[in-house]
Amino acid sequence: MNTIDYIGDIAATEKLIDKSITEFIDDALTIIGINAFYNCSSLTSVDFPAATLISSSAFSGCSSLASVNFPTATSIYEYAFRGCTNLTSVDFPLVTSINSNAFNSCRNLTSVILRANQVATLSSTNAFPSNTIIYVPDDLVDQYKVANNWSTIADRIKGISELPS
Repeated sequence: MNTIDYIGDIAATEKLIDKSITEFIDDALTIIGINAFYNCSSLTSVDFPAATLISSSAFSGCSSLASVNFPTATSIYEYAFRGCTNLTSVDFPLVTSINSNAFNSCRNLTSVILRANQVATLSSTNAFPSNTIIYVPDDLVDQYKVANNWSTIADRIKGISELPS
């Protein structure tokens, strides 16, 4: 299995990752580096059970990406999923920090599920497309709706119990 270490530039990433890759699983990786999968337009599914951090532009340009699994991720950096137009829903059990433009141009992303037992820090009001509903623990809905930057999208914050079946 391939392991992607912290990668700081696109040229290095392009040499490491075959752009025709469709699925990627790594049970041990804890940090998805900057631009790690940049423009892997054939990538449809990723599974990183141990990853705690998704760096800037890690999956930017992965237009076919439809399924992500990050059960231990706590931080999503800017532009991490920019242009992932096949993403429709994402579920993050432990995320507590989301940076600006994290889901920029993910026009089909209709739901983001945040399950952590605390209000996540949102660095900017432009992290999500305007059509995205944010589902949070029911007991935190009111706190999210008044929290810094979350308050501007309060009308799109709902309790997890309101998730469609």
